[in-house]
Amino acid sequence: MVMIMEERELWRSVVSQAMHDAIDSSLPIRERREARRWFCMQSLDFLTVCDLADVDPNSVRKKALKLMKTKK
Repeated sequence: MVMIMEERELWRSVVSQAMHDAIDSSLPIRERREARRWFCMQSLDFLTVCDLADVDPNSVRKKALKLMKTKK
């Protein structure tokens, strides 16, 4: 059970890092765009990461889009 919780936290960190990358002005624009695109597309990769993180993809997407909008 502990391993499952640790894995979930790892995948939540992946989601969190992608959000950070989407708004980090110190990153090259190409990397920011790639992170932003990841949240905007209904890709299997995004859905899988959300599933592994045990988070709702629609909620994550809404939160990311709101964050990106405020950081433009």
